[in-house]
Amino acid sequence: MKDKKTRTIWRLFYNTDFPLSAIGEEEKVAIRAKLLSTLFEPVQPIALQAAVLCGKVARFDVPREWPQLLPALLTAVQQSDPAAGDLPQHRALLVLHHVIKALSSKRLAADRRVFHDMTEELLPYVLHIWEAHHSALVQGAARGAEGQAAVALEKATLAVKVIRKAIVHGIRRPHENQNAMVFLGNLHEQTRVCLRLSTIFHLIDVRRP
Repeated sequence: MKDKKTRTIWRLFYNTDFPLSAIGEEEKVAIRAKLLSTLFEPVQPIALQAAVLCGKVARFDVPREWPQLLPALLTAVQQSDPAAGDLPQHRALLVLHHVIKALSSKRLAADRRVFHDMTEELLPYVLHIWEAHHSALVQGAARGAEGQAAVALEKATLAVKVIRKAIVHGIRRPHENQNAMVFLGNLHEQTRVCLRLSTIFHLIDVRRP
Protein backbone atom coordinates (compact mmCIF):
# COMPACT_ATOMS: atom_id res chain seq x y z
CA MET A 1 0.00 0.00 0.00
CA LYS A 2 2.81 2.42 0.88
CA ASP A 3 4.55 1.57 -2.39
CA LYS A 4 1.45 2.42 -4.47
CA LYS A 5 0.77 5.61 -2.53
CA THR A 6 4.37 6.83 -2.94
CA ARG A 7 4.31 6.24 -6.70
CA THR A 8 0.89 7.90 -7.08
CA ILE A 9 1.74 11.05 -5.13
CA TRP A 10 5.08 11.54 -6.88
CA ARG A 11 3.59 10.85 -10.32
CA LEU A 12 0.83 13.47 -9.98
CA PHE A 13 3.33 16.25 -10.59
CA TYR A 14 3.96 14.92 -14.10
CA ASN A 15 0.30 14.29 -14.99
CA THR A 16 -1.18 17.27 -16.86
CA ASP A 17 -4.71 16.05 -16.12
CA PHE A 18 -4.31 17.29 -12.56
CA PRO A 19 -4.52 21.09 -12.13
CA LEU A 20 -2.59 20.94 -8.86
CA SER A 21 0.48 18.93 -7.97
CA ALA A 22 0.50 16.65 -4.95
CA ILE A 23 4.13 17.66 -4.34
CA GLY A 24 5.59 20.89 -5.72
CA GLU A 25 8.97 21.06 -7.44
CA GLU A 26 10.59 22.98 -4.56
CA GLU A 27 9.39 20.33 -2.16
CA LYS A 28 10.77 17.60 -4.39
CA VAL A 29 14.18 19.28 -4.45
CA ALA A 30 14.16 19.38 -0.66
CA ILE A 31 13.09 15.73 -0.44
CA ARG A 32 15.87 14.62 -2.80
CA ALA A 33 18.45 16.49 -0.73
CA LYS A 34 17.09 14.95 2.46
CA LEU A 35 17.29 11.47 0.95
CA LEU A 36 20.96 11.98 0.14
CA SER A 37 21.60 13.04 3.74
CA THR A 38 20.55 9.54 4.86
CA LEU A 39 24.02 8.32 3.85
CA PHE A 40 24.88 9.17 7.46
CA GLU A 41 21.80 7.53 8.99
CA PRO A 42 22.99 5.30 11.87
CA VAL A 43 19.76 3.31 12.33
CA GLN A 44 19.64 0.43 9.83
CA PRO A 45 15.81 0.10 9.46
CA ILE A 46 15.51 3.84 8.77
CA ALA A 47 18.40 3.73 6.31
CA LEU A 48 16.78 0.79 4.53
CA GLN A 49 13.42 2.55 4.15
CA ALA A 50 15.18 5.69 2.93
CA ALA A 51 17.12 3.63 0.36
CA VAL A 52 13.89 2.02 -0.89
CA LEU A 53 12.22 5.44 -1.16
CA CYS A 54 15.27 6.81 -2.95
CA GLY A 55 14.91 4.04 -5.52
CA LYS A 56 11.23 4.87 -6.09
CA VAL A 57 11.97 8.57 -6.57
CA ALA A 58 14.91 7.76 -8.86
CA ARG A 59 12.62 5.71 -11.08
CA PHE A 60 10.78 8.93 -11.99
CA ASP A 61 13.51 11.54 -11.68
CA VAL A 62 16.79 10.00 -12.89
CA PRO A 63 18.46 11.26 -14.96
CA ARG A 64 16.53 14.38 -16.01
CA GLU A 65 15.26 15.75 -12.71
CA TRP A 66 17.94 14.27 -10.44
CA PRO A 67 21.23 14.11 -12.38
CA GLN A 68 23.25 14.54 -9.17
CA LEU A 69 22.15 11.24 -7.64
CA LEU A 70 24.43 8.68 -9.29
CA PRO A 71 27.57 10.88 -9.23
CA ALA A 72 26.96 11.54 -5.53
CA LEU A 73 26.54 7.84 -4.80
CA LEU A 74 29.63 6.87 -6.80
CA THR A 75 31.66 9.49 -4.96
CA ALA A 76 30.43 8.20 -1.61
CA VAL A 77 31.14 4.53 -2.34
CA GLN A 78 34.68 5.31 -3.50
CA GLN A 79 35.64 7.52 -0.57
CA SER A 80 37.00 6.32 2.73
CA ASP A 81 36.63 8.81 5.59
CA PRO A 82 38.21 7.62 8.86
CA ALA A 83 36.21 10.21 10.80
CA ALA A 84 32.89 8.93 9.43
CA GLY A 85 33.86 5.26 9.51
CA ASP A 86 32.26 2.67 7.24
CA LEU A 87 28.75 4.09 7.49
CA PRO A 88 28.53 6.47 4.47
CA GLN A 89 30.08 3.92 2.11
CA HIS A 90 27.76 1.17 3.30
CA ARG A 91 24.69 3.41 3.05
CA ALA A 92 25.71 4.61 -0.41
CA LEU A 93 25.98 1.00 -1.61
CA LEU A 94 22.58 0.26 -0.08
CA VAL A 95 20.99 3.23 -1.87
CA LEU A 96 22.79 2.40 -5.12
CA HIS A 97 21.43 -1.16 -4.97
CA HIS A 98 17.83 0.04 -4.64
CA VAL A 99 18.26 2.77 -7.27
CA ILE A 100 19.66 0.34 -9.86
CA LYS A 101 16.97 -2.19 -8.93
CA ALA A 102 14.26 0.42 -9.56
CA LEU A 103 15.77 1.74 -12.79
CA SER A 104 16.24 -1.77 -14.18
CA SER A 105 12.46 -2.31 -13.98
CA LYS A 106 11.65 0.46 -16.48
CA ARG A 107 10.47 -0.90 -19.83
CA LEU A 108 10.03 2.02 -22.25
CA ALA A 109 12.60 1.97 -25.04
CA ALA A 110 13.95 5.44 -24.23
CA ASP A 111 14.34 4.52 -20.55
CA ARG A 112 16.08 1.27 -21.49
CA ARG A 113 18.61 3.17 -23.62
CA VAL A 114 19.35 5.53 -20.73
CA PHE A 115 19.78 2.59 -18.35
CA HIS A 116 22.07 0.77 -20.83
CA ASP A 117 24.34 3.81 -21.12
CA MET A 118 24.27 4.36 -17.36
CA THR A 119 25.31 0.80 -16.52
CA GLU A 120 28.10 0.80 -19.11
CA GLU A 121 29.60 3.78 -17.26
CA LEU A 122 28.77 2.50 -13.77
CA LEU A 123 30.04 -1.08 -14.03
CA PRO A 124 33.82 -0.43 -13.85
CA TYR A 125 33.44 1.59 -10.65
CA VAL A 126 31.26 -1.00 -8.91
CA LEU A 127 33.55 -3.84 -10.00
CA HIS A 128 36.46 -2.04 -8.37
CA ILE A 129 34.44 -1.69 -5.16
CA TRP A 130 33.48 -5.38 -5.24
CA GLU A 131 37.10 -6.44 -5.73
CA ALA A 132 38.31 -4.22 -2.90
CA HIS A 133 35.78 -5.55 -0.40
CA HIS A 134 36.17 -9.15 -1.53
CA SER A 135 39.92 -8.81 -0.88
CA ALA A 136 39.23 -7.19 2.51
CA LEU A 137 36.91 -10.09 3.36
CA VAL A 138 39.54 -12.71 2.52
CA GLN A 139 42.31 -10.84 4.35
CA GLY A 140 40.19 -10.21 7.44
CA ALA A 141 39.12 -13.83 7.61
CA ALA A 142 42.71 -15.03 7.16
CA ARG A 143 43.75 -12.93 10.18
CA GLY A 144 40.77 -14.05 12.22
CA ALA A 145 39.35 -10.50 12.22
CA GLU A 146 35.71 -11.51 12.05
CA GLY A 147 34.41 -7.96 12.57
CA GLN A 148 36.39 -6.59 9.64
CA ALA A 149 35.43 -9.56 7.48
CA ALA A 150 31.74 -9.19 8.33
CA VAL A 151 31.72 -5.50 7.34
CA ALA A 152 33.55 -6.29 4.10
CA LEU A 153 31.07 -9.08 3.38
CA GLU A 154 28.07 -6.75 3.75
CA LYS A 155 29.58 -4.25 1.33
CA ALA A 156 30.69 -6.91 -1.15
CA THR A 157 27.18 -8.40 -1.09
CA LEU A 158 25.57 -5.04 -1.93
CA ALA A 159 28.13 -4.40 -4.67
CA VAL A 160 27.54 -7.79 -6.29
CA LYS A 161 23.78 -7.19 -6.30
CA VAL A 162 24.36 -3.95 -8.24
CA ILE A 163 26.70 -5.79 -10.63
CA ARG A 164 24.12 -8.53 -11.21
CA LYS A 165 21.41 -6.03 -12.16
CA ALA A 166 23.84 -4.13 -14.38
CA ILE A 167 24.98 -7.22 -16.29
CA VAL A 168 21.57 -8.92 -16.58
CA HIS A 169 19.43 -5.87 -17.34
CA GLY A 170 21.83 -3.10 -18.37
CA ILE A 171 24.77 -4.27 -20.46
CA ARG A 172 23.61 -4.70 -24.04
CA ARG A 173 26.04 -7.50 -24.95
CA PRO A 174 27.70 -8.89 -21.81
CA HIS A 175 29.81 -11.32 -23.86
CA GLU A 176 31.37 -8.32 -25.64
CA ASN A 177 31.91 -6.26 -22.48
CA GLN A 178 35.38 -6.78 -21.03
CA ASN A 179 34.43 -5.79 -17.49
CA ALA A 180 31.43 -8.12 -17.45
CA MET A 181 33.41 -11.05 -18.81
CA VAL A 182 36.27 -10.58 -16.32
CA PHE A 183 33.79 -10.55 -13.45
CA LEU A 184 31.91 -13.61 -14.71
CA GLY A 185 35.17 -15.45 -15.40
CA ASN A 186 36.35 -14.95 -11.81
CA LEU A 187 32.96 -15.42 -10.15
CA HIS A 188 33.16 -19.18 -9.59
CA GLU A 189 36.48 -19.04 -7.79
CA GLN A 190 35.52 -15.98 -5.73
CA THR A 191 32.23 -17.59 -4.72
CA ARG A 192 34.03 -20.79 -3.72
CA VAL A 193 36.37 -18.79 -1.48
CA CYS A 194 33.46 -16.96 0.18
CA LEU A 195 31.57 -20.19 0.84
CA ARG A 196 34.66 -21.78 2.36
CA LEU A 197 35.12 -18.76 4.63
CA SER A 198 31.48 -18.85 5.68
CA THR A 199 31.82 -22.40 6.97
CA ILE A 200 34.79 -21.34 9.09
CA PHE A 201 33.61 -18.04 10.52
CA HIS A 202 29.80 -18.29 10.11
CA LEU A 203 29.70 -14.75 8.76
CA ILE A 204 27.11 -14.95 6.05
CA ASP A 205 23.71 -13.44 6.69
CA VAL A 206 22.29 -12.83 3.24
CA ARG A 207 18.87 -11.55 4.18
CA ARG A 208 17.90 -9.30 1.30
CA PRO A 209 18.08 -5.60 2.24
